[in-house]
Amino acid sequence: MSLSRKGLLVSLKRISLSDHVAEEIKARIMRGELKEGDRLPSHDLLSQELGVSRTTLREGLKNLALMGILEMKPRRGTHIKSPRPSSFMYNLAPTLLMDRPTVTELMDARLALEVATVTRACKNANPSDLEEMERLIREMEGCLRTQNHARFSELDVRFHLRIAHASKNKVLERILEDIRGLLSQLLQETAQYIPGTQDPSQRYHRKILKALRNRDRELAEKAIRGHIAAFARAIGQYQRMKAGT
Repeated sequence: MSLSRKGLLVSLKRISLSDHVAEEIKARIMRGELKEGDRLPSHDLLSQELGVSRTTLREGLKNLALMGILEMKPRRGTHIKSPRPSSFMYNLAPTLLMDRPTVTELMDARLALEVATVTRACKNANPSDLEEMERLIREMEGCLRTQNHARFSELDVRFHLRIAHASKNKVLERILEDIRGLLSQLLQETAQYIPGTQDPSQRYHRKILKALRNRDRELAEKAIRGHIAAFARAIGQYQRMKAGT
């Protein structure tokens, strides 16, 4: 075996062990053994406990810091931050959009989440929530007039996240934010290259807001289902266009 090949195997082994460190810390958080604000043991103690070198430990902790799970400060140690669902989905993000079935699964997940948030928002939305949705819709209408597709997409995300906020369920709100984040580039590209996708979206936005004002859960669910189904068809059209089929 060449020296370069040996070096590669050592590097891969260290990467694998650093992943093990990250997964073990995340598992302890999920089990409730580590909570927000907790300080991790010293690197010496933790590396011994996990059976890895200090170098490998630092690599694993650095990855967790990049995910937003840990906060590492000189002379103050390493502390657990408030973890979000996106922190635990971090490793999925680069690969989730690589094939059509995965995009379909993401859209299915988005549909389930948005149905849950919009029906809860029918009950829990306050006047401030409804006023902000109205403001966003008016600004999106301006974007349609000027054909500012990128700005429309940004406001569209904010509109749906405001619905999630109005549900008053922080878990649903954060998970939906993560799903939307994973789909954001695809949504923007679809709006840019498939003409006419944003006008129907705006009509559905109006229907959704009307249902929320009237506290009509059935109408709200029907509107959100129609909205997402229409955009899913546009995404399918865009993917076929990119594939040249």
